[in-house]
Amino acid sequence: ELLYPPDVAGWKIGTNWISTATMLERVAWAPKLFATANRIKDVSRNPVYDLFSQDPTPQGIATKLCSLFDARVPGDKFDTLTQAATRLSGGKLTERNALNVAVGVTRLIFGMPEYQVG
Repeated sequence: ELLYPPDVAGWKIGTNWISTATMLERVAWAPKLFATANRIKDVSRNPVYDLFSQDPTPQGIATKLCSLFDARVPGDKFDTLTQAATRLSGGKLTERNALNVAVGVTRLIFGMPEYQVG
């Protein structure tokens, strides 16, 4: 549990964080991270859409999310992220599909082995 380490030495690091349970928990965080931002009513535009406003291309989306989550993703897997962004957005990011695109690509990042131990 968060804020309750197993003993005074704290949590173990590295591969100790990788299990089927922790992988599922990480992947499940993707929609939670963006859903709160998407419910904000006091903004003129969708904050998730605005996250990608500088480069709303599939490559820009993947780059922004990798940067945001400090994910060091190898080239072939980065290509997978851009393909997912293309598929989820239908080729064009809009305010309507931004949440779905962000969640889908983030789930892929969180599920990558490189993200777990990087």
